[in-house]
Amino acid sequence: MNTETVKAFIKAVNKHDIEEINSLTAEDFLFVDTWANEVHGRENMNNSWAGYFEWFPDYLIEPLDILECKDIISVFGFAGGTFHGK
Repeated sequence: MNTETVKAFIKAVNKHDIEEINSLTAEDFLFVDTWANEVHGRENMNNSWAGYFEWFPDYLIEPLDILECKDIISVFGFAGGTFHGK
């Protein structure tokens, strides 16, 4: 993974383009949310993205800085949306 891949992922999320997100996600992807719930695998995560974009139709990631050090990439900024657009 590199900074350009991370930028492409953020762009795909901001477009709510699940197919593009899928193309940038590893088959063995693991997502862990704030409450330690886990989603395993690309296909399961695609279903999660679809539900998330339905709940937050204006969800957006606004990166301010993206730092790369060896094999670690850190993104600093803001993310958010309104629940069902309200």
